[in-house]
Amino acid sequence: MCGVVGFIKKNKCTEVLYDMLDIQMYRGPDDKGAFFDNGVHFGHNRLSIQDVSSHGHQPFVSDCGEYIIAYNGEVYNFKIIKKELEKLGYSFISNSDTEVILYSYKEWGIDCLEKFIGMFAFSLLDKSNNKLILVRDRAGVKPLYYYDRDDEFVFSSELKSFHKYPNFKKALNKEILPYYFQFGYIPAPHSIFKNTYKLEAGCYLEYDLATSKKNIHRYWDVNDFYNKEPIQKCEQDILQDLESILDDALSLRMISDVPVGVFLSGGYDSSLVASILSKKQGRKINTFTVGFDDPKYNEAKHAKSIAQYLGTNHTEYYMKNNDMLELVEKMPFYYDEPFGDSSALPTMVVSKMAKKEVTVALSADGGDEAFCGYSKYFFLNKFSNLFSSD
Repeated sequence: MCGVVGFIKKNKCTEVLYDMLDIQMYRGPDDKGAFFDNGVHFGHNRLSIQDVSSHGHQPFVSDCGEYIIAYNGEVYNFKIIKKELEKLGYSFISNSDTEVILYSYKEWGIDCLEKFIGMFAFSLLDKSNNKLILVRDRAGVKPLYYYDRDDEFVFSSELKSFHKYPNFKKALNKEILPYYFQFGYIPAPHSIFKNTYKLEAGCYLEYDLATSKKNIHRYWDVNDFYNKEPIQKCEQDILQDLESILDDALSLRMISDVPVGVFLSGGYDSSLVASILSKKQGRKINTFTVGFDDPKYNEAKHAKSIAQYLGTNHTEYYMKNNDMLELVEKMPFYYDEPFGDSSALPTMVVSKMAKKEVTVALSADGGDEAFCGYSKYFFLNKFSNLFSSD
């Protein structure tokens, strides 16, 4: 992951910008950059994944100097889009998806978002139209916050950077606490602080630099897909289509200039990801698992069986009580606001373990949501029948 920060302030405040970057340096330890133009401040922490050379440095400025971007994430199909742009006469100085995003916007405007397959959050300065644009990916995988109060407009990948901005008013937003107690987290667009918001998934924000007015637009909505007519195919054809989609999805996510691994729990979802990846790679892949001494919560033995079957380079670690206590003390720093998912602890441990071997790790997050894998989804049919007009 990388880190994005920025704000609008007439006078150049580079020191503040670097303070905001430094507190989230762990997001991007490979490089750091700052940009200032006519009151707009951009900052970037870089974790090098695509084009690890200096050509991928950010904030990235277009050849004409009219477009500037600070970007976090990956657009997996960037090479396909790059070829399309090259046919239109564009030339590139890097092999990064950052540059492709920037010239996609130059060519197609905000409609370029329809072309991107990936997870991303970015800030883009369009000097030709005198506006700042903030964008978040369809599912909201990558975070993006903004603070909007009086004449102050600040944005960042993490809330903690706002604490380094001198005019940020740190006031708790107690009205949203019922959301936290209901869901275990604070849903977008809210945050734990007043006047501080999460840009919602599938949305972009336009900020007019001349008038200071902002508008938020939704460019993608998952409800549009759920409301489509059911697929009229037999089960076998659906299974073949699903396999093809999963295969393509993993192929795109393997386009990386750094080592890639898999978080393996031993469940259907992560086992499927590891299986397809092993087959496509044609060599041993790296898999990582966290285990527990309590058999009620331990999935490590299942993960180990899958790893042995697939022949992966498998690493497992059994969490100790001290691990838990140490992480609990650190969690407020990393999560910035109330967060009640206990799986955050083993996720942090397995990520730290994986970092020793790989830079990118695939997981099966979202599998249960997409395929109704949780037991609570079994009740959906009951509710559907209850409100059915038949």
